[in-house]
Amino acid sequence: MERYLIGLAASTTSVLLTLLVQRFIAWWKRREHGALLDFPRKEILFIYPARSDPSADPRKVIVPRTATEDFLAINNVLSALIKVRWLGEVHVKSCDHFGADDKEHDLVLICSPRTNPKTAEALEAVGNKYPGLPRFEREQGSDRWCIRLENAT
Repeated sequence: MERYLIGLAASTTSVLLTLLVQRFIAWWKRREHGALLDFPRKEILFIYPARSDPSADPRKVIVPRTATEDFLAINNVLSALIKVRWLGEVHVKSCDHFGADDKEHDLVLICSPRTNPKTAEALEAVGNKYPGLPRFEREQGSDRWCIRLENAT
């Protein structure tokens, strides 16, 4: 009986120790992503560009294709937040419905300043404070847009 109790205690201890080590390893892998995705206000507002396709038949198209891509981008960020067990609130709004009180949230701006005017506004405000940030601009002599960081394109 004594050996049975010792074996039971040893196996219980090893199971608990294994679970503790697994949790530590999972935390260790998540900590860097958690730091990256740690929004200070614990309330995120995704701002996506208003999309419309004037040539599309409204009876056949629920949302424009580009809007679908915007929501896939939002879903990717939400999946990462779930993975790091982020517990804040999440809101989603079109840039057409963005108000002055919305600036109190942590903002995740979807798309470049070319398609989302709120991204342009935010980059202009932040760019004056932090001149080393990447900039969106047109290539010289072309209609193409590029991301420029110092002298690199």
